[in-house]
Amino acid sequence: MPQDPHHDHEDMDDAVAEKLDELVRTGTSQLEAGDNEAALASFQAGLDLLDEPKDKWVAAVWLYASVANIHFEAGRWQEARDNFTAASNAPGGLSNAYIQLRRGQAEYELGNMDAAAHHLLFAQMRGPKGLLDDQDPKYRELVERARAQFTRSD
Repeated sequence: MPQDPHHDHEDMDDAVAEKLDELVRTGTSQLEAGDNEAALASFQAGLDLLDEPKDKWVAAVWLYASVANIHFEAGRWQEARDNFTAASNAPGGLSNAYIQLRRGQAEYELGNMDAAAHHLLFAQMRGPKGLLDDQDPKYRELVERARAQFTRSD
């Protein structure tokens, strides 16, 4: 998962931070129990607690990525992409290989191949060796085509 959502609690009202911690714990337990839709509601409620702009909070990257991943697993590509994009805009989200991997996969499933290649290539370059190895081969093939095209244009 992305960064620890507790990192920026010192800038939060104590009551909000406590409620956010409770919602994160609840959502995580719900995910572990296989109740993804209840977890989605818990993580979304956590996002709703954050003051605007939400993307200033470290907790937002983790919450948006959690919401996005639930949508991704359910095949709701637009919602997944939108929430991974929001996670990218929060502190540390743009450089997070996992977020960029999933964002690229969602773009792929939406038929946005240029955006998919961009995010998948970034994830592969930024992430751990073999990041794409466990993924559907179609994503690796897109990255390989994009690399080949990039190399030919030099």
